[in-house]
Amino acid sequence: MIKIKRKTIIMFARVFVAIIIVFGIIIFSEMLKEGIFINVITRHARASFVVIVDLDQRDEFFDQLKRFADTYNFSLHIGQTTPTGDTFAIEMTGEDVRISGNNALHPTRFEIAFYDKKYLGVPVSDEAIDSLLTDLKSIISQTPNVRIFETK
Repeated sequence: MIKIKRKTIIMFARVFVAIIIVFGIIIFSEMLKEGIFINVITRHARASFVVIVDLDQRDEFFDQLKRFADTYNFSLHIGQTTPTGDTFAIEMTGEDVRISGNNALHPTRFEIAFYDKKYLGVPVSDEAIDSLLTDLKSIISQTPNVRIFETK
């Protein structure tokens, strides 16, 4: 039977643990690069505005959001957030930009915000965000009696 010294076993165990740690760091950094943890990292809005929509024009407002999403090849989800059907969450997702909105504070007041979709890497240019923002406001403004306000 081969006898192995205790010091040798401890040394091999330390090397093995170090290798596992290095591989773990590499895998974690690759996952961050790929955006796997994108939903758990808080990001700040790149731009935002408020839209006031009459209750009887809400469906028209949603149609204008759909028109914008179709124009820019964004996926769009509009969903009720309460059983009464007064409040909604809006999510539009493009290749690099996510637009999120809701009317949680008041049924006629929608807060809309633009975010970078990817946390790491080069952010979307300010010009691209401004262009999307301007076009979305333009399309939304075609809803009768809508009012749009800048936010900071």
